[in-house]
Amino acid sequence: MEFMINNIEHFIWDLDGTLIDSSPDIIASIEKSIDDCGFKRFDIPRNVIGLPLQMMLSRSNAALSQEEIDRIIFRFREIYDSIEYNETQVIDGACKVLEYLVAAGKGNYCVTNKPLKPTLKILQNKNLSVYFIEVISPDTIGGKVMSKTEMLIHFLSTKNVKQDHCMYIGDHENDIEAAHSSGIPCCIILGGYGSKCEILKRNPEHIVDNFLMLKNFLETRE
Repeated sequence: MEFMINNIEHFIWDLDGTLIDSSPDIIASIEKSIDDCGFKRFDIPRNVIGLPLQMMLSRSNAALSQEEIDRIIFRFREIYDSIEYNETQVIDGACKVLEYLVAAGKGNYCVTNKPLKPTLKILQNKNLSVYFIEVISPDTIGGKVMSKTEMLIHFLSTKNVKQDHCMYIGDHENDIEAAHSSGIPCCIILGGYGSKCEILKRNPEHIVDNFLMLKNFLETRE
């Protein structure tokens, strides 16, 4: 697929690790959930943050049974959905790029593995919601939990837009897989939760080190 940035009208953003560093609040909520369930704590590797919670837990501790995972998830939702996300930080430069795209008449959308309730609360608390036309989460459609690929396909079908007029911006190798599975070009911002080695193996259309590089890249292709 040839990457034509000048054609892009719809910028679709991952959240965790791309626009925000949510790892302190997520890890603290998981650890409290583990404690409350009476289980022994285990490490949460950085490269699983932002994945669906079921996957985060199973990759962090393969010895967990499904029943144990379900109990931790249930308690995590109670805790994480009720906090104020004081330790979650907007990544430096993110707002400038979002503002730039809005001023240029482009559309910003958020497609994230995080459920809708905490996503909307975080975007509001961090003054990010003003930049987005729409937010799509796994539970956006009632009665169904969507994968990231399914969320992107849902976006394409409901907006009736062409894949080559979109770009998905993420930080993880799973973002590349979801974007390419739905036919959308992908840009990766390094320094999030993904593995650079795994990212390079998946050949995203563009890679930048930070938001300053992304803004420069966009500006030089106006």
